[in-house]
Amino acid sequence: MKPAPFDYQRPHDLKEALSLLGKAGHSSKIIAGGQSLGPMLNLRLVEPELIVDISALAELKVAERRGDELVLGACITHADIEDGRVPDATRGAMQQIAANIAIAARWADRSAMPIPRQTGFPRLRRWVQE
Repeated sequence: MKPAPFDYQRPHDLKEALSLLGKAGHSSKIIAGGQSLGPMLNLRLVEPELIVDISALAELKVAERRGDELVLGACITHADIEDGRVPDATRGAMQQIAANIAIAARWADRSAMPIPRQTGFPRLRRWVQE
């Protein structure tokens, strides 16, 4: 099935995105990656009049340390963490966990999932083995 017709906007900044969403109200949806919204559109489980694509908004791609905090914007991807493109306050733990999540997602049958080599995360190893 194909989605119902909708208007698509890709704003240049967060202010424009908020303005578009405010004008459209409940008849709008936000898309950043589309892995959830795309199939729902195709099955017509949602039929928005407007889709606002926020994936290119620089304000939402912030990844920085602020004192003792690590601030990750809404458009920081799993791949950004796994590939080390964001500051890591965990001395490599975030990257290793992200890599193991990617491995888990690639295997539909958990019994066939390979056990990560010496990740240093016994709880994660136990979860993968279960």
